[in-house]
Amino acid sequence: MLSPNPKKNIYAQLRIMIKPPLKADNFRCTVIATKFAYFVGAIRKNSQPIIVRGVQFKRNSKHDKKGYLAIEIDPVVLFESKTDITKVQYSPNDRGGIVKFQIYQKDTKGNFKKVKVVGDNWFYEGESPTVIY
Repeated sequence: MLSPNPKKNIYAQLRIMIKPPLKADNFRCTVIATKFAYFVGAIRKNSQPIIVRGVQFKRNSKHDKKGYLAIEIDPVVLFESKTDITKVQYSPNDRGGIVKFQIYQKDTKGNFKKVKVVGDNWFYEGESPTVIY
């Protein structure tokens, strides 16, 4: 799948909803982004895979709903836009353009245990998400 030259950075951000008495400090996240191809003229290059561990959540009360508290991570830049990129190519066969969030929750002993893995497609900052079929 082809898309135009990204005008802004590609980033990932995750928001989850929790029930009190849980707090943002009870959660951590690891962000894992797969590599994908982009072109500078006719030359194909690959982005680097990204792994960011121990990302902390913070409260965002403007998104609270029905007794649930919204907590989110700061945006993680997955790819910096460059003016000489002519196109970005996603390959569904190798799951290019996918970002995964491994969510960890603190247990009663204070250790963080993985509780869920969620994934989604790349997003363009300030624009509509790119859909991968």
